[in-house]
Amino acid sequence: MAPSAIRRRLFVVGGAMLVAFTSIAVCSKTGRGSRPQPPVRTYHFSVDDVTDILKDLAAKPYRSMFEQPALHFLRQLHQRYGTNTSLYVFYKGDSFDLTQMPTRYKQEFTDNADWLKLGFHSFDKHTRYLGENDACARRAQRDYRLVAKQISRFAGERTLASFVRLHLWYASDRALRSLRKVGLRGILVKSEQEGHKGSGTADPQSRHESRGVTWSVDESTGVAMIATDLAFEQVPPIALEDHLAKLKPEDLGTFEGFVHEPFLNIRGTRNCLEKAAKLLGERGYVPVHYGEVIMSAALPSPSSPAAIPLARSPR
Repeated sequence: MAPSAIRRRLFVVGGAMLVAFTSIAVCSKTGRGSRPQPPVRTYHFSVDDVTDILKDLAAKPYRSMFEQPALHFLRQLHQRYGTNTSLYVFYKGDSFDLTQMPTRYKQEFTDNADWLKLGFHSFDKHTRYLGENDACARRAQRDYRLVAKQISRFAGERTLASFVRLHLWYASDRALRSLRKVGLRGILVKSEQEGHKGSGTADPQSRHESRGVTWSVDESTGVAMIATDLAFEQVPPIALEDHLAKLKPEDLGTFEGFVHEPFLNIRGTRNCLEKAAKLLGERGYVPVHYGEVIMSAALPSPSSPAAIPLARSPR
């Protein structure tokens, strides 16, 4: 197998240039008259700050969870384009927590776990895990277990995502090590976090590829990392094609797009997600859940704690 060539994709989100190292071209050895293997490209959508969707499911006597408007839309994306989506949830929202979620939708969640996952985001919108100390590590581990236990209870273990986006992106190295020990395998990061210890990828030599998914591994925490390419609520549908045009047909790699839960109810944002799914499919991208690919890959065990300064930044 010839050496892989790493390419960069550029996206402008909210006025900031994001650089995503998510394209790796792999050339196979070919004999006379043979052709290179076709590229493998993958994509995944996600929703952050999820609490109202679950609160609505708990409050209303839906006959199916897909009568809930946001979930109905996400299922339409899957039915039309095969799109896989992960919902990253808070344990506690305004006047609601996950213990109030009924189990009447558990079979439906399990039956659709091949394309719809639920995963940890944070305890609530006020909680972050930035401390390089034992108390922060224990809190992160406790909160992750609380969320994972409840998701498994009302949606089934197959629905639980092991690859998540943390609230406001960042966590300390010590918190990441503690989360790695209780089931977390990877996090979705800001593109500009690459190279920042505790919040981004380590270095290009730590990059890996399997089945069209490219990721990096922070050796000090044992956590896999994939860059986020696009926040859908920040891009008008009319401009989306210009952003996606930067994805060259010959590229390999992963496209990650996300939206915050409140914007999922806005028609313009929904149009943006649907247009992205359509365009990505036309460019040969196939849907994926990262945890299922990286689950089969060997990740390093977390190293012993070290005094590594944390790069902090507002979302």
